[in-house]
Amino acid sequence: MSSDVKPGLYGKLPAYGDFIFRNLNSTFINPWDEWLQHFISGSQEQIGEEWLNIYLTSPIWRFVFSPGVIDDKVWAGLMMPSVDRVGRYFPISLVMPFQANVCPVNFLMNQRNWFNEIESLCLSALDGAIDADELVETLAGIIAQPQESFQPTANLGEMGPMIFGLSTGDEEQVSSTIPYMLNAALTTGLSSFSLWQTEGSELISPSLFSCQGLPPIGSIGSMLDGQWQARNWKIPYNIQLV
Repeated sequence: MSSDVKPGLYGKLPAYGDFIFRNLNSTFINPWDEWLQHFISGSQEQIGEEWLNIYLTSPIWRFVFSPGVIDDKVWAGLMMPSVDRVGRYFPISLVMPFQANVCPVNFLMNQRNWFNEIESLCLSALDGAIDADELVETLAGIIAQPQESFQPTANLGEMGPMIFGLSTGDEEQVSSTIPYMLNAALTTGLSSFSLWQTEGSELISPSLFSCQGLPPIGSIGSMLDGQWQARNWKIPYNIQLV
């Protein structure tokens, strides 16, 4: 990753009286803010009078965006519920851009330590232990270094049979191919996509989902209260508990 690429921050924190942002321009902020505004208003409408209590205990969501969701880059980060100094509720989000050849599925699966560290850092800012500038400065020192086993070709996103060449047929290499196969399928079926994962909350069990672009506002309340089926989210598999 280029040394001039900096982590970004957008949203609200209790120590500040209004929106704050660091190291982000309008190319990112405009579509992201528009979606977040709808995230708040849409979930309020869908959840109703219990919205505030549910929002305050809603999950921390980790995400990775494919190229095309925001711009021609891959973006990774997280968002968590927050509020400004005068009591206006709005999430805080930390984000980092990556080159377009980074595999979003592989990143989400294999950068858990990076996500854990930036989540801990963001919680410190939410508690007032560090300010926004300290937050992004410290975040810049938390390095995610995606290690790609495969590089995309001109065929990525084209319909048809897919073949992956392997240097060996051992179990580890076959397993390492699966994120790329899934990423290729998502790229083929969707113009752009985002991946979201959470450890859960009081109302939501640990979850992972994918969608075209950013999550649909018409069923966005489910990201706060976990009412997936009630808002017609597709559940292709149920987890089997042993």
